[in-house]
Amino acid sequence: HLRGPGDSWVLPSHSFERTLPWHDDDDTWLLSAATMAMQDRVLLMPAVADRHAFLWNKHVLKSTDFEIVFTVSGSLPHRSTQQDGSLAFWLSLDDCTKQFDEKVLMEKVLRDRNNDWRVGMKELGYSENGYRSDFKGVAVVFLPFDQDRKLRQTITALYSDGSKSIPTPLEDVLKDARSTVVTGNWLMSENTASTQARWKVHADGSIVVSKRQTGTAHLPGAVWSWAPDGHVVKGTFVLQPDNTLSWKDHPNSGRWNLLPGGKLNITLFEANFVLRIEGNRAVQELPDFPVRAIAYLGGKEVEDEPWHKLASFPAKTLPVPVPNMFYGFTGYSGTKAGMEVNLNYLGAFNHDPHVVGEDGFSIAQSQEWKKALAEEARFIDRVSQREAVERYDIQVRHVSRSCLT
Repeated sequence: HLRGPGDSWVLPSHSFERTLPWHDDDDTWLLSAATMAMQDRVLLMPAVADRHAFLWNKHVLKSTDFEIVFTVSGSLPHRSTQQDGSLAFWLSLDDCTKQFDEKVLMEKVLRDRNNDWRVGMKELGYSENGYRSDFKGVAVVFLPFDQDRKLRQTITALYSDGSKSIPTPLEDVLKDARSTVVTGNWLMSENTASTQARWKVHADGSIVVSKRQTGTAHLPGAVWSWAPDGHVVKGTFVLQPDNTLSWKDHPNSGRWNLLPGGKLNITLFEANFVLRIEGNRAVQELPDFPVRAIAYLGGKEVEDEPWHKLASFPAKTLPVPVPNMFYGFTGYSGTKAGMEVNLNYLGAFNHDPHVVGEDGFSIAQSQEWKKALAEEARFIDRVSQREAVERYDIQVRHVSRSCLT
């Protein structure tokens, strides 16, 4: 699935759905501390006090025009407990993983009287926020409290050229003059299943950071249009308040429930689908068919749930041409009680037509890449798409005598 939004394409080594690839051989992702790849998500940090998150992509991102989108979910401790955890996303001009030696780190942690992970990180030259003090790039920090230490979820973004350290502890970033601070939920609340965040880096060196939430209050009673090939709507279904599902005019045609991380689980005529909610549409994740079905809330013509801008950085914030970039996550669950944070989806998309984005060679000079693009174009043309839809329909009819289309 190489195509991304608009004229972009997915950077596979920088992206994943649900969780990290089972065949990853540690050449792509660096996980440490409490971060673990689970079956259905990447657990950045558990709901246990004094746990750290550390996840970095080892591959250089070589593009002057790209975007990164990720979905997080989780939970905060009870409001009566102290909340001092944090999550940070780093878009860096430097490769953090080159200086990271987990064996040396653990030796230093085990020698510490309190087995403090931060002590080992400090000995390796990292600050307690999980990154080096001379960080160069964009940092976005997610916190459970505001500038007055009141329990209001807050997001702050800043750009650092490396001349001034990122404040430690990370909560002090709220007072930094370079920071843009926005108050708003980013972890699960009563009506929020997950939050999507997006970074758009443009060729002029400007950066825009946005977010949108996947709500749950509108799901019961909602009417969805079903497009098996992602384009042509073949019918509608309704998510009933009692968790049954009605297909067209047929009540009790299936069931539905919400999964962690903004996932919608539906069973329709005994065929089961897991859909990833993205604004006003839900994209099929499972089964992993060649062509993904898409459910549109109300219909394809309904305006998608908007992105809300958190911060924008002007042209030439990043050097021009935009240099090679790396990205990763760090975090701390909290001192007294831990907040759980899951990474449910991560997508990197290249908009620069002159480079592939992951290895940086010129498309104009690469016959192999031209051939790959031609194969991708052939796959998504009308003929091949029709073939894929036919295969899809055969699979659906195999599990049900009732036709979804």
